[in-house]
Amino acid sequence: GALYLGDESAQRLGALGRIAQERPGALALADAVFRTARRPWCPDIF
Repeated sequence: GALYLGDESAQRLGALGRIAQERPGALALADAVFRTARRPWCPDIF
């Protein structure tokens, strides 16, 4: 969910041990795929 929603990078999650890459460069590729021009933001509290 964190990658899909756009507020966390795959490389950071990999450094924290939350995800692993099966081949070199996979985390960088995931960052490129899921990156958005603007950080997600929701003003509503729910």
